[in-house]
Amino acid sequence: MVEFEYRQKIAKAVSPELPSEQVLYSGRGQSGDFQLNPVLLELHKNRDLPLATVLIGVVEYEQSPRVILTRRSENLKKHSGQVAFPGGKVDDTDPSPLDAVLRETEEEIGLTSGYIDIAGYLETFETGSGFMVLPVVGFIRPGFELKINTEEVADVFEVPLNFLMNRENHNIKQDIWNGQLRSYYSMSHGQHHIWGVTAGILRNLSERAFDD
Repeated sequence: MVEFEYRQKIAKAVSPELPSEQVLYSGRGQSGDFQLNPVLLELHKNRDLPLATVLIGVVEYEQSPRVILTRRSENLKKHSGQVAFPGGKVDDTDPSPLDAVLRETEEEIGLTSGYIDIAGYLETFETGSGFMVLPVVGFIRPGFELKINTEEVADVFEVPLNFLMNRENHNIKQDIWNGQLRSYYSMSHGQHHIWGVTAGILRNLSERAFDD
């Protein structure tokens, strides 16, 4: 079902309009780590969080759509070795969050905007580490060539959209973070372990687009 109707379902689940500055730069995230960890509701209370954008890139292969993911370099100071979407912090020089995610995607993996058809924006996601993340969903035309920035990215891989949207593959796990027990979504595909913010955003997309 996902393979044949994913475009229409995703288009209905996302907003074609950029969220307001109030949503992006003040207040709480529309979703976030606090959904599984209510204690986090007090962590960033009354605090403006730096904005980051990520690309949920769905490659439109004829047989089965797949999502592009990266494994971050082990040399990075934060979130090293973790699976993530292409993307990063919005800089002051970026004209818009959309420009930021397209810039970061090209810088990290060499995927240029000419291959990306932007579908829209998913709800903001507030991370426990103190970022407001805006997920941008884009449909990607096959035929691109990637050029990995090895300073930031150790690997690029693709996972079937059908697998990522199937909630039977979504597990809730617990671990100690900053001395407290925290819950998070996790899904494993082959050798790749997708968890935390990335898994949480995928869960949100699943609930919004494929909740039938």
